[in-house]
Amino acid sequence: MRKLAALLLMLATGCVFSPAGEDEERARAAKAWPGAADQPLASHAGLEEILKHACLSNAGLKERWWAWKAALEQIPQDASQPAALAITYEQMFENGSTSWAQSTFGVGNDPMANFVWPAKLKTAGRAALEKARAAGHRFEAARLDLRTRVVVAWFDYAVLAETIRVREADAAILETMVDAAETRFRAGTAPQQDAIKARTQRDLARNRLETERAKLPGRRAALNALLNREPLADLARPASFPPLRALDATDAEILERLSERNPELLALAREVRSRRETVTLRRQEYIPDFALAFSGDAGGLVRSLMAMLTAPVTRYPAIEASIAQAKAELQMTRAARRQMGHDLQARAVLLLYDCRDAHRQAALYASSILPQAEMVVESTKAAYVAGRVSAVELLDSQRMRLEIRLMLAEFRAEREKLLAELEALAPDAP
Repeated sequence: MRKLAALLLMLATGCVFSPAGEDEERARAAKAWPGAADQPLASHAGLEEILKHACLSNAGLKERWWAWKAALEQIPQDASQPAALAITYEQMFENGSTSWAQSTFGVGNDPMANFVWPAKLKTAGRAALEKARAAGHRFEAARLDLRTRVVVAWFDYAVLAETIRVREADAAILETMVDAAETRFRAGTAPQQDAIKARTQRDLARNRLETERAKLPGRRAALNALLNREPLADLARPASFPPLRALDATDAEILERLSERNPELLALAREVRSRRETVTLRRQEYIPDFALAFSGDAGGLVRSLMAMLTAPVTRYPAIEASIAQAKAELQMTRAARRQMGHDLQARAVLLLYDCRDAHRQAALYASSILPQAEMVVESTKAAYVAGRVSAVELLDSQRMRLEIRLMLAEFRAEREKLLAELEALAPDAP
């Protein structure tokens, strides 16, 4: 009888059928905890410092981690007995008096909930573990997505900073052109319309400059939002771009990495496994649940012993429907994973060719077009000193060089943004 009591106590209070792999998943979640930034972000921080700060501070990323944590805590709930332990005490009265020998104790499950067959709990635990693993992969997807958004926001900010520098230099050149045109007009060597045209171009350049400057607070606020900072927090304009990162992998290697390592695909694969366990669990509903109880008096003599099975005979149609539903949901998840795989591969191919085209154009501008523009400026400057060309031609060549410099910055930024998105789809490490 003591063994029966111990069995009841184990079933009702301390029996959790933990699935294999739960401890490893909890350790992985603990290691992935974003934590908190050690210190405030410096206003002059570079891109790598900003990326690190974002992973430690972004509230959206922490939300995904807590969703992972919540999914892990669902495992022991699903893998534990739902029945509580019911302990009863009964006192008999004889001639208005009581005695210890007339006391009866009972132990059993709560009448409102039977004991569930252990195989069901093991299956439910495995299904919950797969859901938790899916939540872990989605946390990784959120981390990669955050990195991409930070890179995009930072390069938008860097391109705007470069645009402002170019517009400032352009406005200074046009100011020089206005002075030259007005000098020639006063000397009678040029018509008044040349001076008017120069002033109009200068005013338009100043307007373009102020328009670009007005975009700064919005771009800075967008980046600060990803860093969990106040929108007006100081963040210095980038003075230059980091070196271009290499893209050495072939198309086939990138597509293979996507199929094997993409977090969203991995999450859906875990959901497929969870659905399979759910189908098994629905089939196990045919297995009866059971109840156990016994009672005895204070002298240790058994007074009663009760065992009960609850066969779900009247629920067969509902169980069959739940099995069919679980199978349909399994097929639905499999179809979603296949379609997402195709969509992501198409997106990766598009990103690959756009990235390589942007790299080609950036390389062309850096190695050929910009150096040629520099040569034009130098030769025009020499011709101006020799008196063979006017100051307007020299200033026009300088303005052309500025526009080419700006286009080079835009191509480099576009290439890095596309590469960041591609790395989020097909990460180097799982």
